[in-house]
Amino acid sequence: PHALDAQRIFGATPHLPAAVIDARHGLGDATFTARLCLDTAGAVSSVTVLSGIPGADAGIVATLRGWRYKPQPLPVCFITQLVYDVE
Repeated sequence: PHALDAQRIFGATPHLPAAVIDARHGLGDATFTARLCLDTAGAVSSVTVLSGIPGADAGIVATLRGWRYKPQPLPVCFITQLVYDVE
């Protein structure tokens, strides 16, 4: 986990749509990787998908944009990874 994960003060956990879960059932874990950038207030200013999950990216990005972190001394970007077990 990234050091800034402990500084997240608000944010729902993104979920995969049922259709994506059904399509990936039995294929093992699905991994979503993105670059999150925060402004000094701790709001997510941008999300760049580095490795997505077809059919789920838009919903995950929308949820990540709602995350809030503790205020930062400078704008900061970091990589976050979400792993979904779709057994």
